[in-house]
Amino acid sequence: MGAITQTGIAQEYIDRFPKFPSMSIARKIARDHPMRFTIEQARCVVRRARGNMGEHNRNKTADKSKFRPPQKSGDPFGQIPRPKSEYRKTWGAVKINVNKALVLSDIQIPFHDRDALTLALRHGLDKGCDSVILNGDICDFFRLSYFRKDITVVEFREELDIIKRTLAAIRDIFPDAQIYFKDGNHEERLESYLQVRAPELLGIPDFTIRHVLRLDDLGMKHIGDKRPLKIDHLYIIHGHEFAHSTYNPVNPARGYFLQAKTICLGAHHHQTSEHTETDLEQKVTSVWSTGCLCNLHPKWMPINKWNHGFAVVDVARKRFCVDNLKIIKGQVF
Repeated sequence: MGAITQTGIAQEYIDRFPKFPSMSIARKIARDHPMRFTIEQARCVVRRARGNMGEHNRNKTADKSKFRPPQKSGDPFGQIPRPKSEYRKTWGAVKINVNKALVLSDIQIPFHDRDALTLALRHGLDKGCDSVILNGDICDFFRLSYFRKDITVVEFREELDIIKRTLAAIRDIFPDAQIYFKDGNHEERLESYLQVRAPELLGIPDFTIRHVLRLDDLGMKHIGDKRPLKIDHLYIIHGHEFAHSTYNPVNPARGYFLQAKTICLGAHHHQTSEHTETDLEQKVTSVWSTGCLCNLHPKWMPINKWNHGFAVVDVARKRFCVDNLKIIKGQVF
């Protein structure tokens, strides 16, 4: 067997490192074969083998699959691979334009409190709210939870039916309102369940919460990906968006203040609270948390600090105003 030619050596390295720039391959060849190549000699042989020595050379090259389009000289940054993204679009707050919004959260259907939910909806109607923000944990998705559960309580098909009927009732009460359905941690149970139990169904539109709950049919805009809503200067979060717990021994609103560092309205902890701080420049930052509209004494935690509540955000004035309301003994305060 004859000696391997310089072109043969170059072809071997091109096959081993097909995505490497020609100069990088040439340097490696020159290091491995110092008696046969200088870097410049190796570079010329590699470029010729790749068909990068001009169109005439490229036409003579038998195997054109190894042709590598020339890289911009002096632009090493162009070699950095494109990143993968978990989002189809750029992540960020969803800005919405409303005059007066009724903000409901933690209804946790089918374990909702019917009287408290009715009072909140009636109050929003009486106050002339032109939009409704369903701010997370509207559904419970009890049977999809990874927590230990009493499977005799409710079947998932029954749970789903009650959720759909309740959402339809909210649309009937506010037939012309903008309604935003924002995922909370309970809504995310659906995707978590599919990831563990049925990953083959992930990515199929029919199995997303938007389609399972028929939100499009109800004219409700779905907000996922833990994206906040923004009304004027007010951010609306559910409360599970942060990587670390927002629990605070003072109150939930102070926990949100420490995490968000800006004006926001959250939920998640089922407690009505407010926290306000003023900095050295006399800038006032207020943060609120709303109460819940679910059963206050669930079997898994009958003793708790929860209270029924909701909020109304009025933007019709010069600056938005948050009316953080409580429901106590059948009365709205």
